[in-house]
Amino acid sequence: MIKSLQDVRGQIDPEKTLDTEAVFEGIMRINDTYGDKRLQASTAQGLFATVLYFQLSEDRRRGIYEQITNWVLRTHQYELRSINAADLIKIFSKIAQSRKRQVFVSMQFSDDTKPNFDAIKSAIDDLNAKHDLDIAIRPIRIDQFDTGYSYEINAEVLRLIEDSGLLIADLTTVTRTSIKKSGTSWA
Repeated sequence: MIKSLQDVRGQIDPEKTLDTEAVFEGIMRINDTYGDKRLQASTAQGLFATVLYFQLSEDRRRGIYEQITNWVLRTHQYELRSINAADLIKIFSKIAQSRKRQVFVSMQFSDDTKPNFDAIKSAIDDLNAKHDLDIAIRPIRIDQFDTGYSYEINAEVLRLIEDSGLLIADLTTVTRTSIKKSGTSWA
């Protein structure tokens, strides 16, 4: 535990004072998360430090804690024997930054609506060109998304919406599915 706290301290701005109560509450929240048997079996202390870092970060209000824990479970990070907290924090921070730059496009995809998507894509391309971003903004279309494995489409759509920084909904040709996707992003 002491090593984990030292690892976290090393990643936070040295000018910032850690609130003891916030650290204690963070540890209690992580304790609840570690109720998952997969995390209980993990022996990598760097994992605990990484999760604690994101629990204490200012981005926690934007769901970063849930994102890191879901990512750790989905990508089997808990199976690693050794994790360097600083490296994992850096890697996941880049992943989180790239997710914020995803635009989930909710619309009916057909020949009739192709001009609408092309206009969205063009606007995104213009933003990328104008701002010369190191991680480009990119549209996500569920009909063109290939995970390499089979999945429940609703679960994958919800995950993509949750992970995306923005959602654009073209309700020109309203369907129940597009309305549900749009409503999910607000929940």
